Amino acid sequence: MKICIPATSADPESAIDPRFGRCSYIFTVEPDAMEFGSMPNPNIAARGGAGIETARTVAKIGADVVITCELGPNAYEALKAIGIRTYMAPDVMSCRKAVEKFKTEELDEFIVPLR
Repeated sequence: MKICIPATSADPESAIDPRFGRCSYIFTVEPDAMEFGSMPNPNIAARGGAGIETARTVAKIGADVVITCELGPNAYEALKAIGIRTYMAPDVMSCRKAVEKFKTEELDEFIVPLR
């Protein structure tokens, strides 16, 4: 399994970036081994459709799950169509903490955002 989290930096202790589509980094985690990785978000400066493009990017990375604080309706629908499950962090926390909460089943699946 691979988890992707929008992050403010490449460090596992960085905060979840509340902007999914225009996040600074895409943080990746293999939760069983707690192996971390990250990459700059190539869609940060997109003129439009950043959420959909970031959804495509996490799909290319091989994500099974996205954990985020915020998710727009277009990004949500794109992730859902690709088959990536989405979970909501209740507030901004570190990427490591979000993964720990996911592993202990403390995060809820994302509910469809309002349009």
